[in-house]
Amino acid sequence: MDDLNKIHRDLPAAPDAPGPVLVPGDPERIHMKKCDELDGIPYPIKVVEHFNNLAVKIGVKPLEFKQIE
Repeated sequence: MDDLNKIHRDLPAAPDAPGPVLVPGDPERIHMKKCDELDGIPYPIKVVEHFNNLAVKIGVKPLEFKQIE
């Protein structure tokens, strides 16, 4: 299976592709690495705002977050 994955990863990407050829599991590993580097899970600011507004309405502590660029 490792050989098959290597064959696929070594294929040239399509001309309009945003990145290299990926095999199943690659996007997840890339995202996990990003989460490790950020020391947390990145959420869109709109999601955080929505849950913080809900927290205020129901009387619980809002989420603490750091905004990343």
